[in-house]
Amino acid sequence: AYMKGEATAESLVLRGEAFYREQAIDLALGVRAAAIAPGERRLSLSDGGALGYDHLVLATGARARPLPIPGTDLRGGHALRDLPDADRLKAEIARASSAVIVGAGFIGLELAAVAAKLGLAVTVLEAAPRVMMRAISEPMSRAFEAKHRSLGVDLRLGEGVRALIGEAGRVTG
Repeated sequence: AYMKGEATAESLVLRGEAFYREQAIDLALGVRAAAIAPGERRLSLSDGGALGYDHLVLATGARARPLPIPGTDLRGGHALRDLPDADRLKAEIARASSAVIVGAGFIGLELAAVAAKLGLAVTVLEAAPRVMMRAISEPMSRAFEAKHRSLGVDLRLGEGVRALIGEAGRVTG
C-alpha cells in the first residue's frame, strides 16, 4: 500500500509508543547490544549503559544479502529493507516501465505484485526451484507462484544472477 501511495509512513507503524509504555516495555532505540552476561542476566549496551532482564529475546533483524557479482555499484539497483529504501524505490518505480527483482521471498514477491499492478513488466529471478522455499510448504509456494503469474509476473525459478550490466553508470540488464 505504501509503494502504491495508498498508505503513509505513519500508518506503517505496527505499535505506537503508547502501547510500549502501557505494556511496561522499554525501547532502547538507537542503542546496540554490546555483550550479554547470561549468568548475571545483564546486557551491556553500546552507549555504556546496561539492562537487566528476566527473559532475553535476540531479535537481530535481517539485512539484504549483497550480491557478490560485478555491477552492484551501478545506479538503479536497490535493496529493500526499510522506509528510506522504499522511498528511493518508489521514486524509481514511478519512472520505470519494467523491473527485475532478484529473490522470490516475501519482500521480493510483494514488490513484484505491486510493480505489476502499477503496470510494469516484472521478471523475478529466484535461485531456488520454487518461491519462498525456506519459509512455506510446497503447496503454498505453488499457490503464490500461480497468483503472481496471473498478475503477469515472469517467474524464473532456478535462475541466478551472474552480473548486472549497465550503460552510463546505470543498470540496464
